Amino acid sequence: MADRPTISSHPSGGRYSVATLNTNFQALRDEFDNVIGTNGVAGDNNSMSNNLDMNGNNVINAGSILDGSGVDLALQAGYAEEWASKAEDSLVSVAAGGNLVDEYSSLHHSAKSDASATASASSATSAASSATTATAQATTATTQASAASTSATNAATSATNATSVISSIGLNYNFDTSTTMADPGTGDFRLNNGTVASVTAISLDATTNDTGNPDLSDFVATWDDSTNTIAGYIVGKKVGTPATFFVFSVSAVADNTGWLQLTVSHVTSSGTWSSGNDCIFQFSRSGDKGPGDMSDLTDDLTPQLGGDLDCNGAQIQWSKGADVASATALAVLTDGNYFDVTGTTTVTSINTTGGAGTLIKLHFDGAVTLTHHSTDLILAGAANFTTEAGDEVEFVEYAAGDYRMTGWSLAGTAPGGGGGGAFLGEGASGASVGDSGDIIRVNQQTLDTSQTMVATDNGSAAGPLTVASGVTLTVSSGATFTVI
Repeated sequence: MADRPTISSHPSGGRYSVATLNTNFQALRDEFDNVIGTNGVAGDNNSMSNNLDMNGNNVINAGSILDGSGVDLALQAGYAEEWASKAEDSLVSVAAGGNLVDEYSSLHHSAKSDASATASASSATSAASSATTATAQATTATTQASAASTSATNAATSATNATSVISSIGLNYNFDTSTTMADPGTGDFRLNNGTVASVTAISLDATTNDTGNPDLSDFVATWDDSTNTIAGYIVGKKVGTPATFFVFSVSAVADNTGWLQLTVSHVTSSGTWSSGNDCIFQFSRSGDKGPGDMSDLTDDLTPQLGGDLDCNGAQIQWSKGADVASATALAVLTDGNYFDVTGTTTVTSINTTGGAGTLIKLHFDGAVTLTHHSTDLILAGAANFTTEAGDEVEFVEYAAGDYRMTGWSLAGTAPGGGGGGAFLGEGASGASVGDSGDIIRVNQQTLDTSQTMVATDNGSAAGPLTVASGVTLTVSSGATFTVI
């Protein structure tokens, strides 16, 4: 350090002498030299030879603190601070060594790094959240896929069950629009008319449209087995549209080997049918005819009434049977009870018809002699009778094959007389009219229909008697006719 100061005098009354003070100054200089050192040259920098212990105090009022190269350490500290903490987005100055292009302080980079780290952290959080969401969505998708698979399986099972249910309630056939009665093809059916109400025949393939196309022809072939005229009924319903249907009665089934044809009659129907429509056929069989089946009285061999027979405005009528040729044993049939007899062969008996109690009426087309018999053919008056065209005679079968004459209507006799005449009164003894007794016979005065008396006849009429124009009375040889 600089040389020590020296004094030459001090105020009077000083405690120490000038010499003492200068000596003390020299001692202080020596002590500073021990710490700081000096080269003894004024104006030169001094070099420390040891640490300077400021004992907790500061160095103040220093001009510049330079390093060994003369660089101002205060400026370097400022530049260092600029590189360390210059504001974010502010470039480091050229004085501090910056290029004013892309060189920033550590604080700037730290801030950017923190922001990036925050953004990264946020992105990572978002990514983690997205990953969690994606995982949840994947789990949900997996669950939904599993549920969808289960639903699909259930749907398939339901479809199978539905098909089974359909098959269990009827026969499944597919509609073929052709009206030709022939084999419609596997699982198909046809109607013989495009208008359902006009259908009279249906063709069915031997196989149905059910799974596996089973052959049910043997079953269908039984649909006409009932002994009733109407063997049963079929109901056809469109699958999925049951409001489209038809109902037919079945009277016959023809098995054509591979396909069957049903003879049907329309009952009711609704809706329209298109090619490919599925139809479920249901068949309901009619019961066989029984002895009590009142749908046809001819089926009841022993009919009985439990009360009055109400004809409901209708009539109980004679039934016209087929014409019968005259023969010794007149062969009437059982197809009626009113018969037209042709020819002129003599009749001596009539075959049995409906048994005891049966009434028959015969209409004769010509002259037929009916021969009286005491059991086979009992005639009025126990006498033979010869008919003429238009005569009608009524009989009752009183025993099997035995008949009794119960009435007649002669074509040439008017009510109350007419050539043949009539009997009034009765025998005195109460016998039937025509036997012995007091009898009054009345006849008209004009014979207006031609008559023939055969050889075995006797006849009479009360006169006067006039034969009308064009009318002939023929009295055969051996016959007797008297006008009284």
